[in-house]
Amino acid sequence: MLGSFSLTLSVLLYIASKNFVSGQYSMLQLSLFFVFVTSLRNGNKDITKSDVVFFILAILALFLWKVIKQPVWSIILIVSVDILGFVPTIRKSWNKPYSETLFTYELNTIRHALSIFALQQFNILTLLFPIAWTLANLLFCILLVVRRKVEINPN
Repeated sequence: MLGSFSLTLSVLLYIASKNFVSGQYSMLQLSLFFVFVTSLRNGNKDITKSDVVFFILAILALFLWKVIKQPVWSIILIVSVDILGFVPTIRKSWNKPYSETLFTYELNTIRHALSIFALQQFNILTLLFPIAWTLANLLFCILLVVRRKVEINPN
């Protein structure tokens, strides 16, 4: 789910900015979509009510994008749902802080922050996604560090 909606966001970013950074996001989102498909077959099937709610909201955001045809509202809706789609990862990591690799999220924080400087245009269409994910990854790193200090590694 996260990969498919992030791919939609990448297409919107490319249309809005016509710059290569968006193309890099598209390739990243394709790889995320592959991880999503693989996880359906091999992953944990612990689907909660909140997971279903986030999925429905993501579908709603795509529906509104097609109906309202407003790029700013489309970006706001899709980035919001994209971030909401991250909540199950946060929930899982709160309970099992060693289940995620901290280094991956540290790199993502840096990557999204640096991508802001590569933009050719600065407006809500081009800035919302990298700023939102820079903050989300940074806060998630802090959560992992704090929770790891509280919980002892089971390994």
